[in-house]
Amino acid sequence: TNSDGGYYNFSGGLAAFLQGQAGSFQAELPCCSLNRDHRQSLLGFYGQDEFKATSRLTVNLGVREEFMTSPVEVHGAAANMLNVMDTAPVVGNPYIQTHKLNVAPRFGIAWDSLGNSKLVIRAGYGIFYDQPLPTYWTSASFTMPPFAATAQLSNVTFPTAYSLVNLQKPVFGDIYPYENTGTTYAMQYDFTIQSQIARGTVLTVGYAGSQGRHLVVKGQIGRAS
Repeated sequence: TNSDGGYYNFSGGLAAFLQGQAGSFQAELPCCSLNRDHRQSLLGFYGQDEFKATSRLTVNLGVREEFMTSPVEVHGAAANMLNVMDTAPVVGNPYIQTHKLNVAPRFGIAWDSLGNSKLVIRAGYGIFYDQPLPTYWTSASFTMPPFAATAQLSNVTFPTAYSLVNLQKPVFGDIYPYENTGTTYAMQYDFTIQSQIARGTVLTVGYAGSQGRHLVVKGQIGRAS
């Protein structure tokens, strides 16, 4: 249940709700709004070409460079743990430093090995980046002191629990820092052989794979005091 004074959780069922006995209460403090106004842009450039190296070999080449700008909170409500061994968050913009050099080459070939289209070999490889979009880091930014303090009480009466809050002792929740060690990317590759084994019948055998690097992993490192 949500009122202007915070969030009440009635864990005792309908009877507790009717009696106004909430199991827990949580409220946003005046000093620490959870609202954020981040700014971030995505820029990308690419080039691609396909040509015939020989009458039987077709080559496709491409390259892409894209990056996200480092996110900035327009009101300065940005803080992050730059190192898990730090004793306190570093306050200030940007929230994280994004990596700008994300060159993503990709290429493919198609080889008509016999020159009659009855045995064709194809192969391809490419790197594809997954940029640090806000969906990855906004949740972590909401939990970081000193901008994420809340009031938390147990076994309170609805709707007057806010009057019991000690505004001088804010409570900080679990900390989920976002460490950007590199832009997430995947390497994708494939190899196929296609052969005409009879009139109107084609056999295709192939292998496709991918590997990821700098994957995003969520983890909680502790509770602020």
